[in-house]
Amino acid sequence: MKGDGQLTVDSGQLTVKHIPQRMCIACRERGNKDSLIRMGEGRGAYVHDDPGCIIIAIKKRGFDRALRGKMNILNTLGLCKRAGKLVVGFDAVIADITKSAGVMITSDLSEKSKKEMTFHCEKHNKKLIEIPHTMAEIESVLNKKTGIISILDEGLFKSLTKS
Repeated sequence: MKGDGQLTVDSGQLTVKHIPQRMCIACRERGNKDSLIRMGEGRGAYVHDDPGCIIIAIKKRGFDRALRGKMNILNTLGLCKRAGKLVVGFDAVIADITKSAGVMITSDLSEKSKKEMTFHCEKHNKKLIEIPHTMAEIESVLNKKTGIISILDEGLFKSLTKS
């Protein structure tokens, strides 16, 4: 077998159960459908649950191509989190601002927090972008209510700002 089946014993009989295979849009390797992350509705796109593959897929805009441009900021932030390239929350972002490629703030962030984050980003020469999403929308993707997000990878930050 080439890894596309699974041996099972059913009622004393040995059978081969077919396991669907999908291709990772980053590394182009085939894998079991259950071992890959699926993004998008309808046609969908698959990527290995590996930070390296996730980063490659985002940087090369593989999801945009595979999903015909339907990838959005929230989906991309969720993948960045899985890849370990996000810092969330005011205090955590300030602590790691020197490692940051750029900072994103939500549209409903308080004026005081916006002003303070603007000060810190200017002080450390970091780009600050306001995204058209609320803290509640970010919480639905990252499982943490926050209005301040730092992206640690320059390429990921650039791909997010193109969205």
